[in-house]
Order: sequence, then structure tokens, then C-alpha cells
Amino acid sequence: MKRTTLYRRPNGYWYTLTVLPNGRKQWKSCKTRRKPDVLLDVVPRVGEVTLRDFFRTFLATAPTRYSSKTVVMYRRYLRLFSECVGDVLLAEVTTADLDRYVQQRLAQDVSQVTLSVELRTIKAAFSWAYRRRMLDWSPFNAMRIETRRVPPEHLTEAEFEALVLAIRQPWLQDVVLFTAGTGLRLSEVLAIRWQDVDLMRNEVTIRSYATFRTKKDTVRTVALSEMAQLVLRHRMPVMSSERVFYEHGQSWVSHAFTRYARKAVPHKRIHFHTLRHSYATWLAQRGVRIEAIQRLLGHSSPTVTQIYAHLTGSDLHGEVKKIPLVTPKRNEGEVGEVGSRFPQPIGGKRPRE
Repeated sequence: MKRTTLYRRPNGYWYTLTVLPNGRKQWKSCKTRRKPDVLLDVVPRVGEVTLRDFFRTFLATAPTRYSSKTVVMYRRYLRLFSECVGDVLLAEVTTADLDRYVQQRLAQDVSQVTLSVELRTIKAAFSWAYRRRMLDWSPFNAMRIETRRVPPEHLTEAEFEALVLAIRQPWLQDVVLFTAGTGLRLSEVLAIRWQDVDLMRNEVTIRSYATFRTKKDTVRTVALSEMAQLVLRHRMPVMSSERVFYEHGQSWVSHAFTRYARKAVPHKRIHFHTLRHSYATWLAQRGVRIEAIQRLLGHSSPTVTQIYAHLTGSDLHGEVKKIPLVTPKRNEGEVGEVGSRFPQPIGGKRPRE
């Protein structure tokens, strides 16, 4: 059985080293100094590549297809799988190896949900190898990944109002109110530019930028709820940046939000992404149809959205008006002084301009 690995010589060129069954070594120049060319063109033609070499190939090209957070997730799960299976040939990985990995992770008290995410991640990598003709067959084809969909944690309207009132920074209040009024992911919210906002049509466009990539690099338009519109209108006078929410980054917002959430809603395990779940839950509770929630959340498949129940409703602009309007009171002169001009609580009448 022969094995092939990649090496870069001091001259900068890449070479393949093939060890034949009789122990003889064969060197072959890849005729390039660019690693991406080697990974995408040479390796698939090698035919017999080790599992670790394949993972290195996959991870080296992953940043061109996925966000940085997704790449980190792939790197972690592929490393765990490689440590369990060993550095066997990619084509020699069997369903028995997958079963062994599952049993090992369960013995480490990994939850079923986490394990399902890991297996889907590894399966995606093997599917990529199959499409690149590095495999004739994927062992995941004979394995069914069980996924248990449970309703995610969400905030009630009263809990959300208490949380917003507990936040001391007006800027963070704006981010929380806007997120709960649009259902966007935190990374999407912080990436919005003013050029993406259309208050005439009450829409915001979510698109990729140099420092941010949407899921699958898609562009989508999201209808703005009344609460989200108010936040944008009151931030417009202080447009000192091309970004709508420019004061802090994703890590700062996430940690600050969690600190306030623990104090305001101590009986629930709340994270920033809970706002997205709350948005969908509020819509579901008001009878919005599942297709509308799917489009508003940007889910590619209705399967993910099914956890929010079976719904009925009308057009998307009409649906977002069903999001409760929370307007905390603030001191005059603060950025986005929503509360000072619109003090109506949840369930109140629509404020007048």
C-alpha cells in the first residue's frame, strides 16, 4: 500500500512524496509555490491521501467558503475525529470508525445535540472530498445522524422589557432593541452599513463585506419592525461612521449582554442569540405562518424553523408589526433617546412622531 504526502522544499516549490509498497520513495514536483494550487489540483489527483493530509487540505481552503467562526469549528471537530481514528488513509475510513467516534464522545458526556453538530460538520468535510473526487464513497452515506429539535430558550415580553431597562449603556440598548426587532444574528447587526438601510421601504439588506461574510455568502432583505425603525431613526443624527452600530465589537457586546441578562433574568440561561429565538417565538405566538418566519430569519430550510410551531399569517411587512414595542426611558441628549420621546411600554399605543 502506497502513501503520498506533501512537502515544500527550500526553493519554495511543493513536491509530493510517494512511498511505494516495496519502500521505494518517489518525489514529484507540483511545479508551483502556491499552496492553494497544490491543495486544490495536485492532492485530488494523488488518489491515496491520508486523513490528516485531507483535513489540512480542507482547512487551508475553508476560509474562502466559510466565516472565521465556522472555520474554527471545523478545525476543532476534525482534529477530534482525527485523534480518534488515527492517520489512516482517507478512503479507509469506515462506518465502524464513525461508530467508535460516537461512543468515545458519548463517554465524554457530550450532549446529543453537540454530537449531532460535530457529525454534521465532519460529514460536510467528507462530502467536499467526494465532490473533489478524493473519495469514491463517503462512510456517512450509510449513517443517519439523529437530530433532536427542542424549543430554544426565549424571553417573555415582560422579561425582555426588564432586561432592556437593566442595561445602562444606551448604545447597547439600541443593539438589543434592534436585534429583538429584526431577529438578526449579532454579526449581521454589527456589519450593517447605513447604505444597507432603506427607511422608505422599511427594509435593511444583509450582505457580505471584507470583514464580514453572511451564511453561504448570500444577500437577503429583512423587513424592519416598528421597534427597529425607531432605533434607526434616532441613530441617524449621530451618523459618525458608515456602520450603524460602530461603538464596540461582537465580543464586547456578547459579554456585556450576558452580564446584564444574568442580573435581569437570573432564572434563565440567556445569551445574545436568545434575542433571535425570542423574535421568532413572539411571531409564532401571534400566529405568523412558518414560511414567513423562515424568510425573516434567513433559514435556508423550513426544517430549522419548525421548532417555532405551525403558523398562519400574511405578508412579511405585516408580520414584523406584531413584534412588541419596548421603549426604555433615557435622559435627554443620549444617543438614540427612544424612551425620552416614546415612553410607551409593551402593548402600548403606537407613538406619534
